[in-house]
Amino acid sequence: MFRLTHFLLSFLLFALHPGDGGAAAPINSIAELWAGVDPRRDPLEIEIIKSADEGEIHIDQLYFTSETWEGEKVRVFAYRGAPKVGAKLPGVVHMHGGGQTALIDWVRFWAKRGYVCVSFDWCGTWDKNTRPHYAKWGKVAGDMMKGNLGNMKPTPQFNPWYHWMLAGRRALTLLERHPQVDPQRLGFFGISMGGYMTWSIAAIDTRVKAAVAFYGYGWTTYTLAPSPPGPVDNDRLLYRKLIDSEAYAPLLTCPILFMSATNDFCIGMDRSYDTLELVRSAVKRQVYTPHYNHHVEPAEGKDLPRWMDWQLKGSGGPWPRTPGLVLAGASIPEIRVAPDEIEKVTEVRIYYALNNPKPLSRFWRLAGDVRREGPLYCATAPFLTPEDTIYAFANVTYASGVTLSSRLVRVPVQELPDAHPTLRRSSLIDPMENSEAWYYLAAYTDPSLDFGYFKPWTGPGGERGFTLDATYLGDPMNFAFATHKLGDPQWRGSGQTPLLLDVLAERMPQKLEIKVTERHWQATLKEYTASPTLGASRAGWVTLRLQPADFKSSDGKSLACWDEVNHLVLAGTAPAAQPPVFKRLRWQEKSSGVRLP
Repeated sequence: MFRLTHFLLSFLLFALHPGDGGAAAPINSIAELWAGVDPRRDPLEIEIIKSADEGEIHIDQLYFTSETWEGEKVRVFAYRGAPKVGAKLPGVVHMHGGGQTALIDWVRFWAKRGYVCVSFDWCGTWDKNTRPHYAKWGKVAGDMMKGNLGNMKPTPQFNPWYHWMLAGRRALTLLERHPQVDPQRLGFFGISMGGYMTWSIAAIDTRVKAAVAFYGYGWTTYTLAPSPPGPVDNDRLLYRKLIDSEAYAPLLTCPILFMSATNDFCIGMDRSYDTLELVRSAVKRQVYTPHYNHHVEPAEGKDLPRWMDWQLKGSGGPWPRTPGLVLAGASIPEIRVAPDEIEKVTEVRIYYALNNPKPLSRFWRLAGDVRREGPLYCATAPFLTPEDTIYAFANVTYASGVTLSSRLVRVPVQELPDAHPTLRRSSLIDPMENSEAWYYLAAYTDPSLDFGYFKPWTGPGGERGFTLDATYLGDPMNFAFATHKLGDPQWRGSGQTPLLLDVLAERMPQKLEIKVTERHWQATLKEYTASPTLGASRAGWVTLRLQPADFKSSDGKSLACWDEVNHLVLAGTAPAAQPPVFKRLRWQEKSSGVRLP
Protein backbone atom coordinates (compact mmCIF):
# COMPACT_ATOMS: atom_id res chain seq x y z
CA MET A 1 0.00 0.00 0.00
CA PHE A 2 3.05 2.29 0.18
CA ARG A 3 2.71 2.93 -3.53
CA LEU A 4 -0.85 4.13 -3.10
CA THR A 5 0.05 6.30 -0.14
CA HIS A 6 2.70 8.30 -1.94
CA PHE A 7 0.43 8.79 -4.92
CA LEU A 8 -2.42 10.05 -2.81
CA LEU A 9 0.01 12.35 -1.06
CA SER A 10 1.08 13.78 -4.39
CA PHE A 11 -2.54 14.50 -5.31
CA LEU A 12 -3.23 16.15 -1.96
CA LEU A 13 -0.34 18.49 -2.62
CA PHE A 14 -2.41 20.02 -5.40
CA ALA A 15 -3.90 22.33 -2.77
CA LEU A 16 -1.43 24.69 -4.44
CA HIS A 17 0.19 26.60 -1.62
CA PRO A 18 1.83 29.43 -3.59
CA GLY A 19 5.61 29.79 -3.29
CA ASP A 20 7.47 33.03 -2.78
CA GLY A 21 9.06 34.85 -5.64
CA GLY A 22 9.62 38.16 -7.26
CA ALA A 23 8.18 39.63 -10.43
CA ALA A 24 8.73 37.64 -13.60
CA ALA A 25 7.50 37.72 -17.17
CA PRO A 26 4.12 35.99 -17.36
CA ILE A 27 3.97 32.55 -18.98
CA ASN A 28 0.51 31.75 -20.31
CA SER A 29 1.00 29.02 -22.90
CA ILE A 30 2.87 25.76 -23.34
CA ALA A 31 4.86 27.37 -26.13
CA GLU A 32 5.99 30.14 -23.77
CA LEU A 33 6.81 27.62 -21.03
CA TRP A 34 9.21 25.74 -23.29
CA ALA A 35 10.44 28.66 -25.40
CA GLY A 36 14.20 28.59 -25.80
CA VAL A 37 14.56 25.12 -24.26
CA ASP A 38 16.84 22.93 -26.38
CA PRO A 39 17.36 19.55 -24.69
CA ARG A 40 20.32 18.86 -26.99
CA ARG A 41 22.18 22.12 -26.39
CA ASP A 42 24.07 21.68 -23.12
CA PRO A 43 26.71 18.98 -22.61
CA LEU A 44 25.53 15.84 -20.83
CA GLU A 45 28.77 15.50 -18.87
CA ILE A 46 28.31 11.74 -18.52
CA GLU A 47 30.03 10.11 -15.55
CA ILE A 48 29.95 6.31 -15.69
CA ILE A 49 30.23 4.96 -12.17
CA LYS A 50 29.88 1.25 -12.97
CA SER A 51 29.73 -0.95 -16.07
CA ALA A 52 28.94 -4.62 -16.36
CA ASP A 53 28.27 -7.28 -18.98
CA GLU A 54 25.32 -9.57 -18.31
CA GLY A 55 25.40 -12.30 -20.91
CA GLU A 56 24.55 -10.71 -24.24
CA ILE A 57 23.83 -7.23 -22.87
CA HIS A 58 25.91 -4.41 -21.39
CA ILE A 59 24.67 -2.04 -18.65
CA ASP A 60 26.12 1.26 -17.42
CA GLN A 61 25.28 3.09 -14.22
CA LEU A 62 25.89 6.78 -14.75
CA TYR A 63 25.13 10.39 -13.96
CA PHE A 64 24.32 13.05 -16.54
CA THR A 65 23.57 16.77 -16.34
CA SER A 66 19.93 17.63 -16.82
CA GLU A 67 20.20 21.43 -16.50
CA THR A 68 21.90 24.27 -14.68
CA TRP A 69 19.50 26.08 -12.34
CA GLU A 70 20.47 29.23 -10.47
CA GLY A 71 24.14 28.47 -11.14
CA GLU A 72 24.07 24.85 -9.91
CA LYS A 73 24.05 21.72 -12.06
CA VAL A 74 21.35 19.10 -11.68
CA ARG A 75 22.90 15.63 -11.85
CA VAL A 76 20.56 12.77 -12.71
CA PHE A 77 21.28 9.10 -12.09
CA ALA A 78 20.41 6.57 -14.79
CA TYR A 79 20.85 3.01 -15.96
CA ARG A 80 21.65 2.63 -19.65
CA GLY A 81 21.77 -0.76 -21.34
CA ALA A 82 22.13 -2.24 -24.80
CA PRO A 83 22.82 -5.51 -26.59
CA LYS A 84 26.56 -6.05 -26.91
CA VAL A 85 26.14 -6.53 -30.66
CA GLY A 86 24.03 -4.44 -33.02
CA ALA A 87 23.82 -1.09 -34.77
CA LYS A 88 21.06 1.36 -35.64
CA LEU A 89 18.91 -0.10 -32.87
CA PRO A 90 15.64 1.36 -31.60
CA GLY A 91 15.77 3.05 -28.19
CA VAL A 92 13.35 3.42 -25.28
CA VAL A 93 13.27 5.74 -22.26
CA HIS A 94 11.57 4.52 -19.08
CA MET A 95 10.19 7.14 -16.66
CA HIS A 96 9.30 5.63 -13.30
CA GLY A 97 6.40 6.45 -11.00
CA GLY A 98 6.21 8.49 -7.82
CA GLY A 99 8.23 7.01 -4.96
CA GLN A 100 10.11 4.74 -7.36
CA THR A 101 13.52 5.19 -8.94
CA ALA A 102 15.51 4.15 -12.00
CA LEU A 103 14.94 0.42 -12.56
CA ILE A 104 17.67 -1.82 -13.91
CA ASP A 105 15.07 -4.51 -14.62
CA TRP A 106 13.51 -2.37 -17.34
CA VAL A 107 16.93 -1.85 -18.92
CA ARG A 108 17.48 -5.61 -18.95
CA PHE A 109 13.97 -6.17 -20.32
CA TRP A 110 14.49 -3.92 -23.33
CA ALA A 111 18.15 -4.74 -24.04
CA LYS A 112 17.23 -8.44 -24.28
CA ARG A 113 14.60 -7.47 -26.87
CA GLY A 114 17.17 -5.67 -29.04
CA TYR A 115 16.66 -2.11 -27.78
CA VAL A 116 18.89 0.43 -26.10
CA CYS A 117 17.18 1.63 -22.93
CA VAL A 118 17.61 4.46 -20.44
CA SER A 119 15.88 4.43 -17.05
CA PHE A 120 16.54 7.51 -14.91
CA ASP A 121 15.67 8.70 -11.40
CA TRP A 122 13.66 11.88 -10.89
CA CYS A 123 12.37 11.53 -7.30
CA GLY A 124 15.65 12.72 -5.80
CA THR A 125 16.39 12.09 -2.14
CA TRP A 126 13.30 9.95 -1.60
CA ASP A 127 14.48 7.03 0.57
CA LYS A 128 18.13 7.88 -0.05
CA ASN A 129 19.22 5.75 2.91
CA THR A 130 18.33 2.57 1.02
CA ARG A 131 19.75 3.53 -2.37
CA PRO A 132 23.08 5.21 -3.02
CA HIS A 133 22.25 6.88 -6.34
CA TYR A 134 19.46 9.31 -7.21
CA ALA A 135 18.83 12.68 -8.86
CA LYS A 136 20.76 15.49 -7.19
CA TRP A 137 18.46 18.42 -7.74
CA GLY A 138 20.63 21.18 -6.24
CA LYS A 139 18.61 24.40 -6.05
CA VAL A 140 15.65 22.95 -7.97
CA ALA A 141 12.68 21.99 -5.79
CA GLY A 142 12.74 18.60 -7.50
CA ASP A 143 12.81 16.20 -4.57
CA MET A 144 9.36 14.66 -4.70
CA MET A 145 8.70 14.72 -0.97
CA LYS A 146 9.96 18.27 -0.54
CA GLY A 147 8.55 20.12 -3.53
CA ASN A 148 5.19 21.84 -3.82
CA LEU A 149 3.73 19.98 -6.79
CA GLY A 150 1.30 22.78 -7.56
CA ASN A 151 3.65 25.74 -7.19
CA MET A 152 3.40 28.27 -10.03
CA LYS A 153 5.34 31.12 -8.41
CA PRO A 154 7.24 33.16 -9.38
CA THR A 155 6.78 31.48 -12.77
CA PRO A 156 5.55 28.03 -13.83
CA GLN A 157 9.19 27.11 -14.52
CA PHE A 158 9.58 26.83 -10.75
CA ASN A 159 7.08 23.97 -10.75
CA PRO A 160 8.81 20.60 -10.15
CA TRP A 161 6.88 18.89 -12.94
CA TYR A 162 8.56 21.24 -15.42
CA HIS A 163 12.00 20.11 -14.25
CA TRP A 164 11.01 16.44 -14.20
CA MET A 165 9.77 16.73 -17.78
CA LEU A 166 13.01 18.45 -18.76
CA ALA A 167 14.96 15.58 -17.20
CA GLY A 168 12.93 13.20 -19.35
CA ARG A 169 13.83 15.15 -22.46
CA ARG A 170 17.49 15.12 -21.48
CA ALA A 171 17.24 11.35 -20.99
CA LEU A 172 16.13 11.21 -24.63
CA THR A 173 19.30 13.08 -25.54
CA LEU A 174 21.36 10.57 -23.54
CA LEU A 175 19.61 7.77 -25.40
CA GLU A 176 19.89 9.18 -28.91
CA ARG A 177 23.65 9.76 -28.51
CA HIS A 178 24.36 6.15 -27.68
CA PRO A 179 26.53 4.84 -30.54
CA GLN A 180 24.23 1.88 -31.24
CA VAL A 181 20.99 3.91 -31.42
CA ASP A 182 19.03 4.95 -34.47
CA PRO A 183 17.88 8.45 -33.37
CA GLN A 184 14.89 8.20 -35.71
CA ARG A 185 13.45 5.28 -33.69
CA LEU A 186 13.00 6.47 -30.12
CA GLY A 187 10.16 5.45 -27.81
CA PHE A 188 9.10 6.74 -24.41
CA PHE A 189 6.97 5.12 -21.71
CA GLY A 190 6.13 6.16 -18.18
CA ILE A 191 4.50 4.59 -15.15
CA SER A 192 1.96 6.46 -13.00
CA MET A 193 3.40 9.95 -12.44
CA GLY A 194 5.83 9.05 -15.20
CA GLY A 195 2.75 8.19 -17.24
CA TYR A 196 1.38 11.70 -16.69
CA MET A 197 4.60 13.15 -18.05
CA THR A 198 4.73 10.76 -21.00
CA TRP A 199 1.84 12.66 -22.63
CA SER A 200 3.68 15.96 -22.15
CA ILE A 201 7.11 14.84 -23.29
CA ALA A 202 5.76 13.00 -26.32
CA ALA A 203 3.73 16.10 -27.25
CA ILE A 204 6.58 18.63 -27.17
CA ASP A 205 9.59 16.52 -28.14
CA THR A 206 9.39 15.39 -31.75
CA ARG A 207 12.12 12.81 -31.19
CA VAL A 208 9.50 10.55 -29.58
CA LYS A 209 8.14 8.28 -32.31
CA ALA A 210 6.04 6.03 -30.05
CA ALA A 211 4.67 6.49 -26.54
CA VAL A 212 2.97 4.36 -23.89
CA ALA A 213 1.45 5.95 -20.78
CA PHE A 214 0.50 3.82 -17.77
CA TYR A 215 -2.20 4.96 -15.32
CA GLY A 216 -1.59 8.73 -15.52
CA TYR A 217 -3.57 10.86 -17.98
CA GLY A 218 -4.16 14.25 -16.33
CA TRP A 219 -7.18 15.98 -14.82
CA THR A 220 -5.41 15.90 -11.43
CA THR A 221 -6.89 19.18 -10.19
CA TYR A 222 -10.48 18.18 -10.90
CA THR A 223 -12.86 16.49 -8.50
CA LEU A 224 -14.06 13.00 -9.30
CA ALA A 225 -17.48 12.85 -10.89
CA PRO A 226 -20.20 13.07 -9.77
CA SER A 227 -18.85 15.30 -6.98
CA PRO A 228 -19.34 19.02 -7.68
CA PRO A 229 -16.23 20.94 -8.77
CA GLY A 230 -14.27 22.71 -6.07
CA PRO A 231 -12.99 26.31 -6.07
CA VAL A 232 -10.44 27.16 -8.73
CA ASP A 233 -7.84 29.90 -8.21
CA ASN A 234 -5.52 31.43 -10.78
CA ASP A 235 -2.62 29.12 -9.95
CA ARG A 236 -4.78 26.06 -10.45
CA LEU A 237 -6.06 27.39 -13.77
CA LEU A 238 -2.48 28.03 -14.86
CA TYR A 239 -1.48 24.53 -13.76
CA ARG A 240 -4.24 23.04 -15.88
CA LYS A 241 -3.10 25.12 -18.82
CA LEU A 242 0.66 24.48 -18.64
CA ILE A 243 1.43 21.35 -16.61
CA ASP A 244 -1.29 18.72 -16.58
CA SER A 245 -1.47 15.99 -19.22
CA GLU A 246 -4.81 16.98 -20.76
CA ALA A 247 -3.29 20.33 -21.77
CA TYR A 248 -0.62 18.56 -23.83
CA ALA A 249 -2.85 15.89 -25.37
CA PRO A 250 -4.05 18.12 -28.26
CA LEU A 251 -0.39 18.67 -29.22
CA LEU A 252 0.45 14.97 -29.34
CA THR A 253 0.83 13.57 -32.85
CA CYS A 254 2.96 10.44 -32.38
CA PRO A 255 1.33 7.01 -31.88
CA ILE A 256 0.28 6.51 -28.24
CA LEU A 257 -1.05 3.58 -26.24
CA PHE A 258 -2.72 4.10 -22.85
CA MET A 259 -2.62 1.19 -20.40
CA SER A 260 -4.39 1.09 -17.05
CA ALA A 261 -6.85 -0.69 -14.79
CA THR A 262 -10.59 -0.09 -14.61
CA ASN A 263 -10.51 0.87 -10.91
CA ASP A 264 -7.29 2.86 -10.92
CA PHE A 265 -7.32 5.75 -8.48
CA CYS A 266 -5.65 8.21 -10.89
CA ILE A 267 -8.86 10.28 -11.24
CA GLY A 268 -10.94 7.49 -12.80
CA MET A 269 -11.27 5.38 -15.93
CA ASP A 270 -13.89 7.59 -17.54
CA ARG A 271 -11.67 10.67 -17.83
CA SER A 272 -8.84 8.75 -19.47
CA TYR A 273 -11.04 8.50 -22.55
CA ASP A 274 -11.37 12.29 -22.50
CA THR A 275 -7.58 12.63 -22.74
CA LEU A 276 -7.37 10.13 -25.59
CA GLU A 277 -10.14 11.96 -27.43
CA LEU A 278 -8.04 15.14 -27.37
CA VAL A 279 -5.01 13.47 -29.01
CA ARG A 280 -4.54 14.35 -32.68
CA SER A 281 -2.51 11.24 -33.52
CA ALA A 282 -4.22 8.94 -35.99
CA VAL A 283 -2.74 5.96 -34.12
CA LYS A 284 -3.98 5.66 -30.54
CA ARG A 285 -5.28 2.73 -28.55
CA GLN A 286 -6.20 1.82 -24.98
CA VAL A 287 -6.34 -1.32 -22.85
CA TYR A 288 -7.67 -1.83 -19.30
CA THR A 289 -7.25 -4.67 -16.83
CA PRO A 290 -10.60 -5.21 -15.07
CA HIS A 291 -11.04 -4.79 -11.30
CA TYR A 292 -7.48 -3.79 -10.46
CA ASN A 293 -5.99 -0.57 -9.13
CA HIS A 294 -2.58 0.54 -10.43
CA HIS A 295 -1.80 -2.84 -11.93
CA VAL A 296 -1.93 -4.32 -15.41
CA GLU A 297 -2.19 -8.09 -15.67
CA PRO A 298 0.24 -9.98 -17.96
CA ALA A 299 -2.49 -10.62 -20.56
CA GLU A 300 -2.75 -6.87 -21.15
CA GLY A 301 0.81 -5.95 -20.09
CA LYS A 302 2.37 -7.67 -23.08
CA ASP A 303 0.88 -4.93 -25.25
CA LEU A 304 3.76 -2.65 -24.19
CA PRO A 305 6.62 -4.42 -26.01
CA ARG A 306 4.35 -5.32 -28.91
CA TRP A 307 3.46 -1.63 -29.36
CA MET A 308 7.10 -0.59 -29.42
CA ASP A 309 7.97 -3.45 -31.79
CA TRP A 310 5.25 -2.29 -34.18
CA GLN A 311 6.14 1.38 -34.06
CA LEU A 312 9.95 1.20 -33.77
CA LYS A 313 10.87 -2.11 -35.40
CA GLY A 314 8.07 -2.35 -37.94
CA SER A 315 7.16 -5.85 -36.75
CA GLY A 316 3.83 -7.25 -35.58
CA GLY A 317 1.72 -4.52 -37.12
CA PRO A 318 -0.41 -2.84 -38.09
CA TRP A 319 -2.65 -3.39 -35.10
CA PRO A 320 -6.42 -3.64 -35.49
CA ARG A 321 -8.41 -0.49 -34.84
CA THR A 322 -10.14 0.15 -31.52
CA PRO A 323 -13.19 -2.13 -31.18
CA GLY A 324 -16.55 -0.43 -31.53
CA LEU A 325 -19.23 -0.92 -28.87
CA VAL A 326 -22.88 0.04 -28.57
CA LEU A 327 -25.64 -0.73 -26.09
CA ALA A 328 -28.76 -1.69 -28.00
CA GLY A 329 -32.32 -1.60 -26.73
CA ALA A 330 -34.21 -4.88 -26.34
CA SER A 331 -36.31 -6.50 -23.64
CA ILE A 332 -32.91 -7.31 -22.11
CA PRO A 333 -30.33 -4.72 -23.25
CA GLU A 334 -27.65 -6.09 -25.54
CA ILE A 335 -23.99 -5.05 -25.70
CA ARG A 336 -22.69 -5.31 -29.25
CA VAL A 337 -18.94 -5.26 -29.95
CA ALA A 338 -17.60 -4.67 -33.46
CA PRO A 339 -13.94 -5.75 -33.58
CA ASP A 340 -11.68 -4.83 -36.44
CA GLU A 341 -10.15 -7.81 -38.30
CA ILE A 342 -12.74 -10.11 -36.75
CA GLU A 343 -11.28 -13.27 -38.30
CA LYS A 344 -8.15 -12.77 -36.20
CA VAL A 345 -10.10 -12.44 -32.93
CA THR A 346 -9.42 -15.19 -30.38
CA GLU A 347 -11.45 -13.89 -27.41
CA VAL A 348 -13.95 -11.17 -26.57
CA ARG A 349 -14.66 -10.37 -22.93
CA ILE A 350 -17.59 -8.03 -22.38
CA TYR A 351 -17.91 -6.19 -19.07
CA TYR A 352 -20.71 -4.10 -17.66
CA ALA A 353 -21.44 -2.35 -14.37
CA LEU A 354 -24.66 -1.08 -12.83
CA ASN A 355 -25.34 2.37 -11.47
CA ASN A 356 -22.04 3.37 -9.90
CA PRO A 357 -20.90 6.77 -11.28
CA LYS A 358 -17.69 6.48 -9.23
CA PRO A 359 -15.27 4.46 -11.38
CA LEU A 360 -12.86 3.67 -8.55
CA SER A 361 -15.41 1.47 -6.77
CA ARG A 362 -17.32 0.06 -9.74
CA PHE A 363 -17.86 -3.68 -9.93
CA TRP A 364 -17.40 -4.98 -13.46
CA ARG A 365 -19.57 -7.98 -14.32
CA LEU A 366 -18.20 -10.34 -16.93
CA ALA A 367 -20.95 -11.21 -19.40
CA GLY A 368 -21.23 -14.98 -19.63
CA ASP A 369 -23.26 -15.34 -22.81
CA VAL A 370 -20.93 -13.81 -25.40
CA ARG A 371 -21.75 -15.05 -28.90
CA ARG A 372 -20.71 -14.14 -32.41
CA GLU A 373 -23.35 -12.82 -34.78
CA GLY A 374 -21.79 -12.02 -38.15
CA PRO A 375 -19.41 -9.05 -37.72
CA LEU A 376 -20.41 -8.59 -34.05
CA TYR A 377 -19.89 -10.19 -30.67
CA CYS A 378 -22.96 -9.78 -28.48
CA ALA A 379 -23.97 -10.33 -24.86
CA THR A 380 -26.96 -9.36 -22.74
CA ALA A 381 -26.81 -6.85 -19.90
CA PRO A 382 -29.71 -7.61 -17.54
CA PHE A 383 -30.49 -4.96 -14.92
CA LEU A 384 -32.35 -4.65 -11.64
CA THR A 385 -34.63 -1.57 -11.71
CA PRO A 386 -35.95 0.93 -14.29
CA GLU A 387 -33.74 3.59 -12.71
CA ASP A 388 -30.48 1.71 -13.40
CA THR A 389 -27.60 3.00 -15.52
CA ILE A 390 -25.41 0.60 -17.48
CA TYR A 391 -21.68 1.14 -18.06
CA ALA A 392 -20.02 -1.17 -20.59
CA PHE A 393 -16.72 -1.86 -22.33
CA ALA A 394 -15.02 -4.88 -23.90
CA ASN A 395 -11.55 -6.38 -24.20
CA VAL A 396 -10.78 -8.01 -27.54
CA THR A 397 -7.77 -10.31 -27.92
CA TYR A 398 -6.22 -11.25 -31.26
CA ALA A 399 -4.13 -14.17 -32.49
CA SER A 400 -1.05 -11.93 -32.23
CA GLY A 401 -1.62 -11.71 -28.46
CA VAL A 402 -2.60 -8.03 -28.63
CA THR A 403 -5.52 -7.04 -26.40
CA LEU A 404 -7.47 -3.84 -27.07
CA SER A 405 -10.23 -2.21 -25.07
CA SER A 406 -13.27 -0.65 -26.68
CA ARG A 407 -14.65 2.73 -25.82
CA LEU A 408 -16.63 3.08 -22.59
CA VAL A 409 -20.40 3.46 -22.95
CA ARG A 410 -22.81 4.83 -20.34
CA VAL A 411 -26.57 4.49 -20.94
CA PRO A 412 -29.45 5.01 -18.49
CA VAL A 413 -31.93 2.20 -19.13
CA GLN A 414 -34.71 4.80 -19.35
CA GLU A 415 -33.20 5.64 -22.74
CA LEU A 416 -33.91 2.05 -23.85
CA PRO A 417 -37.72 2.07 -24.08
CA ASP A 418 -38.12 -1.68 -24.69
CA ALA A 419 -35.88 -2.75 -21.82
CA HIS A 420 -37.32 -4.43 -18.74
CA PRO A 421 -35.62 -5.37 -15.47
CA THR A 422 -34.97 -9.10 -15.22
CA LEU A 423 -32.34 -9.37 -12.48
CA ARG A 424 -33.35 -10.43 -8.99
CA ARG A 425 -31.45 -9.80 -5.80
CA SER A 426 -29.34 -12.80 -4.83
CA SER A 427 -28.16 -14.01 -1.44
CA LEU A 428 -25.24 -15.84 -3.11
CA ILE A 429 -22.71 -13.08 -3.72
CA ASP A 430 -20.00 -15.23 -5.30
CA PRO A 431 -19.66 -19.03 -5.49
CA MET A 432 -15.90 -18.36 -5.85
CA GLU A 433 -15.49 -21.03 -8.51
CA ASN A 434 -12.95 -18.72 -10.14
CA SER A 435 -11.16 -15.47 -9.31
CA GLU A 436 -12.99 -13.38 -11.91
CA ALA A 437 -14.62 -11.05 -9.34
CA TRP A 438 -11.46 -10.55 -7.27
CA TYR A 439 -8.19 -8.64 -7.49
CA TYR A 440 -4.96 -8.83 -5.54
CA LEU A 441 -4.79 -5.77 -3.34
CA ALA A 442 -1.08 -4.86 -3.46
CA ALA A 443 -0.35 -6.02 -7.00
CA TYR A 444 2.83 -4.86 -8.72
CA THR A 445 2.70 -1.64 -10.72
CA ASP A 446 5.33 -2.19 -13.42
CA PRO A 447 4.49 -4.81 -16.08
CA SER A 448 8.15 -5.76 -16.47
CA LEU A 449 7.05 -8.59 -14.16
CA ASP A 450 5.06 -11.45 -15.62
CA PHE A 451 3.02 -13.40 -13.12
CA GLY A 452 -0.48 -13.59 -11.72
CA TYR A 453 -1.61 -13.95 -8.11
CA PHE A 454 -4.37 -16.55 -8.48
CA LYS A 455 -4.48 -20.11 -9.75
CA PRO A 456 -7.31 -22.63 -10.17
CA TRP A 457 -8.06 -25.20 -7.46
CA THR A 458 -9.91 -28.48 -7.84
CA GLY A 459 -11.16 -30.45 -4.85
CA PRO A 460 -10.99 -34.24 -4.52
CA GLY A 461 -14.62 -34.48 -5.61
CA GLY A 462 -14.10 -32.22 -8.62
CA GLU A 463 -15.31 -29.04 -6.91
CA ARG A 464 -13.85 -25.99 -8.65
CA GLY A 465 -12.40 -22.92 -6.99
CA PHE A 466 -9.29 -20.79 -6.84
CA THR A 467 -6.41 -20.15 -4.50
CA LEU A 468 -3.28 -18.03 -4.41
CA ASP A 469 -0.16 -18.73 -6.44
CA ALA A 470 2.44 -18.76 -3.67
CA THR A 471 5.41 -18.67 -6.08
CA TYR A 472 6.05 -14.96 -5.57
CA LEU A 473 4.41 -14.37 -2.18
CA GLY A 474 7.08 -15.79 0.14
CA ASP A 475 6.78 -18.36 2.90
CA PRO A 476 4.79 -17.82 4.97
CA MET A 477 2.84 -15.71 2.55
CA ASN A 478 0.97 -12.61 3.60
CA PHE A 479 -1.99 -12.30 1.29
CA ALA A 480 -4.73 -9.76 0.65
CA PHE A 481 -7.28 -9.93 -2.15
CA ALA A 482 -10.48 -8.00 -2.59
CA THR A 483 -13.73 -7.46 -4.47
CA HIS A 484 -16.19 -4.64 -5.14
CA LYS A 485 -18.99 -7.14 -5.71
CA LEU A 486 -20.73 -6.09 -2.49
CA GLY A 487 -21.31 -2.70 -4.11
CA ASP A 488 -23.31 -4.14 -6.99
CA PRO A 489 -27.05 -3.60 -6.41
CA GLN A 490 -27.81 -7.27 -7.01
CA TRP A 491 -25.59 -8.38 -4.11
CA ARG A 492 -25.41 -5.36 -1.82
CA GLY A 493 -26.14 -6.18 1.82
CA SER A 494 -28.61 -4.49 4.12
CA GLY A 495 -29.43 -4.35 7.78
CA GLN A 496 -28.04 -7.00 10.11
CA THR A 497 -28.18 -10.05 7.84
CA PRO A 498 -25.19 -12.30 8.65
CA LEU A 499 -22.47 -12.71 6.02
CA LEU A 500 -21.31 -16.30 5.47
CA LEU A 501 -18.05 -17.58 3.99
CA ASP A 502 -16.73 -21.13 3.73
CA VAL A 503 -13.06 -21.95 4.34
CA LEU A 504 -11.47 -25.30 3.49
CA ALA A 505 -10.26 -26.73 6.81
CA GLU A 506 -7.23 -28.41 5.24
CA ARG A 507 -6.18 -25.00 3.89
CA MET A 508 -7.12 -22.96 6.94
CA PRO A 509 -4.91 -19.83 7.11
CA GLN A 510 -2.81 -19.25 10.21
CA LYS A 511 -4.34 -15.80 10.53
CA LEU A 512 -7.35 -14.23 8.84
CA GLU A 513 -8.75 -10.71 8.80
CA ILE A 514 -11.84 -9.72 6.87
CA LYS A 515 -12.07 -6.03 6.09
CA VAL A 516 -15.03 -4.13 4.73
CA THR A 517 -15.25 -0.53 3.60
CA GLU A 518 -18.20 1.80 3.46
CA ARG A 519 -18.09 4.19 0.47
CA HIS A 520 -14.77 2.89 -0.82
CA TRP A 521 -12.53 5.58 -2.39
CA GLN A 522 -14.82 8.39 -1.25
CA ALA A 523 -13.81 11.16 1.13
CA THR A 524 -16.18 9.75 3.77
CA LEU A 525 -14.96 6.14 3.56
CA LYS A 526 -14.80 4.10 6.74
CA GLU A 527 -12.98 0.78 7.11
CA TYR A 528 -13.86 -1.98 9.56
CA THR A 529 -12.04 -5.23 10.38
CA ALA A 530 -13.19 -8.58 11.79
CA SER A 531 -10.81 -11.27 13.02
CA PRO A 532 -12.88 -14.47 13.13
CA THR A 533 -11.86 -17.34 15.38
CA LEU A 534 -10.73 -20.10 13.05
CA GLY A 535 -10.87 -22.95 15.56
CA ALA A 536 -9.17 -26.31 15.48
CA SER A 537 -8.39 -27.86 12.12
CA ARG A 538 -10.89 -30.42 10.83
CA ALA A 539 -11.88 -31.94 7.52
CA GLY A 540 -14.16 -30.34 4.96
CA TRP A 541 -15.58 -26.84 4.91
CA VAL A 542 -15.85 -24.52 7.90
CA THR A 543 -18.47 -21.80 7.66
CA LEU A 544 -17.60 -18.38 9.08
CA ARG A 545 -20.62 -16.36 10.20
CA LEU A 546 -20.07 -12.61 10.39
CA GLN A 547 -22.42 -9.92 11.63
CA PRO A 548 -21.94 -6.15 11.37
CA ALA A 549 -21.05 -5.93 15.08
CA ASP A 550 -18.07 -8.23 14.48
CA PHE A 551 -16.39 -5.49 12.40
CA LYS A 552 -14.57 -2.73 14.26
CA SER A 553 -13.06 0.53 12.99
CA SER A 554 -9.64 1.77 14.10
CA ASP A 555 -11.36 3.89 16.77
CA GLY A 556 -13.23 0.88 18.15
CA LYS A 557 -16.65 1.60 16.67
CA SER A 558 -18.76 -1.22 15.27
CA LEU A 559 -20.16 -1.38 11.75
CA ALA A 560 -23.82 -0.40 12.10
CA CYS A 561 -25.16 -2.24 9.04
CA TRP A 562 -24.21 -3.42 5.56
CA ASP A 563 -26.10 -0.74 3.64
CA GLU A 564 -23.08 1.29 2.43
CA VAL A 565 -20.45 -1.45 2.32
CA ASN A 566 -19.05 -1.75 -1.20
CA HIS A 567 -15.63 -3.36 -0.73
CA LEU A 568 -14.42 -6.54 0.98
CA VAL A 569 -10.86 -7.78 1.60
CA LEU A 570 -9.67 -11.24 2.67
CA ALA A 571 -6.23 -10.83 4.26
CA GLY A 572 -4.05 -13.10 6.31
CA THR A 573 -1.05 -15.38 6.62
CA ALA A 574 -0.68 -18.96 5.37
CA PRO A 575 2.09 -21.46 4.61
CA ALA A 576 3.19 -21.29 0.98
CA ALA A 577 2.57 -25.03 0.66
CA GLN A 578 -1.06 -24.62 1.76
CA PRO A 579 -2.54 -21.43 0.32
CA PRO A 580 -6.11 -20.89 1.53
CA VAL A 581 -9.27 -21.80 -0.36
CA PHE A 582 -12.49 -19.86 0.23
CA LYS A 583 -15.91 -20.62 -1.23
CA ARG A 584 -19.51 -19.42 -1.29
CA LEU A 585 -19.51 -15.83 -0.11
CA ARG A 586 -23.20 -15.22 0.68
CA TRP A 587 -25.82 -13.59 2.84
CA GLN A 588 -27.62 -15.89 5.23
CA GLU A 589 -31.16 -16.48 4.08
CA LYS A 590 -33.88 -16.16 6.69
CA SER A 591 -34.91 -19.76 6.19
CA SER A 592 -31.33 -21.00 6.09
CA GLY A 593 -30.65 -24.17 7.98
CA VAL A 594 -26.88 -23.67 7.77
CA ARG A 595 -25.11 -25.27 10.67
CA LEU A 596 -22.65 -22.72 12.02
CA PRO A 597 -19.43 -23.41 13.90
